[in-house]
Amino acid sequence: MELLATFRDWIDDDSKRWKLYAVLSGLAMIRLWVIPLSCSLWLDETITYWSAYKGVGASLIRSQFWPGQNLAYSLLVATVIRLGGTSEIALRLPSVFAAIATTWLLYLLAKRMFDKETGFLAALVFVSSEQMTQTAPNARPYAIALLLVVASTLQLLRWLENERSLDMLGYVALAASVLYFHLLFGSLYLIHGIYVLASHASGSPARRRQPIIAALLLALLIAPIVWNTVFVKRPSTASSYQGTPDAARLLTAFLPATLGSSLFVALLVGLLFRQDHFSSVSRMPNATTVLLTSWLTIPIVVDFLVARFTGFKIFLPRYYLCSLPALSLLVAWGVRQLMLAPMRLWLSSCIVLGAIVSFGGFQLRYSPFEEDWRALTQSVRRSGITEETPVLFRGGMVEETAVHWDPTSNVFVNADNPLLCPLSKYPIPGRMLLSPHQLDRAGLTYMDEVTSKILEQSPQFVFITRHIGRHDQIKPWLIGYCSGKGFVATDLYDSESMTATIFRKSKTN
Repeated sequence: MELLATFRDWIDDDSKRWKLYAVLSGLAMIRLWVIPLSCSLWLDETITYWSAYKGVGASLIRSQFWPGQNLAYSLLVATVIRLGGTSEIALRLPSVFAAIATTWLLYLLAKRMFDKETGFLAALVFVSSEQMTQTAPNARPYAIALLLVVASTLQLLRWLENERSLDMLGYVALAASVLYFHLLFGSLYLIHGIYVLASHASGSPARRRQPIIAALLLALLIAPIVWNTVFVKRPSTASSYQGTPDAARLLTAFLPATLGSSLFVALLVGLLFRQDHFSSVSRMPNATTVLLTSWLTIPIVVDFLVARFTGFKIFLPRYYLCSLPALSLLVAWGVRQLMLAPMRLWLSSCIVLGAIVSFGGFQLRYSPFEEDWRALTQSVRRSGITEETPVLFRGGMVEETAVHWDPTSNVFVNADNPLLCPLSKYPIPGRMLLSPHQLDRAGLTYMDEVTSKILEQSPQFVFITRHIGRHDQIKPWLIGYCSGKGFVATDLYDSESMTATIFRKSKTN
């Protein structure tokens, strides 16, 4: 009993409890962010590599050529490659550093809005989220854009509190930078606008003058990227492939399954072992309520409505990622307000352990991504193919739908072709052929010609495909077609997301 009382006294000590929160957050970072750094790049990361590995000058051109690649991030990665090399770890370090900085700024934001313990809890929820397991160790611009979202929000609070012109200019610079790293994070401007109106609703005309100036400056700074997007890159619904979301996906966006399950289990166990885990709740300030509720709901609802009622199917966690800090802050505030100290620590432990078990599993090495291009290409190289072996490749990119499949032209492509991005990072021998995105009329005509004039004439060829959804039309078609021509198909690599198959002529033919 004395030991239990000592343990309870230790938990009730704020500084010691905060250290435990920091340790739990650090464990989540190491397991979910740091350990996966050396795993294979996935498809979109190989696009990042292709855009940047030729150098800073080439990245300027390639980022404009590729619809989903942004200039600022391509330049950053090109610089990283020049300084640190082309390893997976080097490519992902900017995202990891950005995620760590975001965690720190989120702590400061929560501390400013509420108190220090809410800051620790918000950071813990943030680092344990599924979205961050796929954002921090990811050579894509999402983590940097998220850092700018949190930094600009923190700067907005400082500016509105102090009303200094220097703080206003700092906010404008940070907020404008968000759009240069990810266009879909632009809903932040609506969120901040609503918060400014809520904060200045009863203010004097002098207090309302600065926000107008800030809005004009912000519009001026983001005008180039908006112009480039609308009139140069011209986004098209052809780049959408996710399908129309339903209500279940909308609800899951507001409370992810793993976080909800961890909270439920923690509360259930807490009810079994103690009765005094609840405390009184203090009211959240009105302006803060407006900020956090709009920050959580607007990115999710806007993406959902666009995907539901237009051809742009953008309802993906990485596209409404900017709502995650708000979710972390709201969960942290609720835990801090509702729970006594022992229950807060228990619930935090459940959140971290639930995330580690759910996302990291029990294996030491793991990847948050389904694709392993490194393993696939290694299996192809081990098969003994030569530089003359035809390699039919389908990356499953939506950009393949824009290709004109003309079998009368020279169908062999350079290995540096953008539709062969994975092979720029993980090269294999062979003569490269592009496979059509799907077997429509043009695709069938192309495949008939390529198979009869090229593949049949070779003693062996390789087919590499990244599955689109769970349906792969081309591999069964190839097996059926080539089996009558004396070819035997053997899988070199097979996973849920992609396969590599070698077709060899039987010795009896």
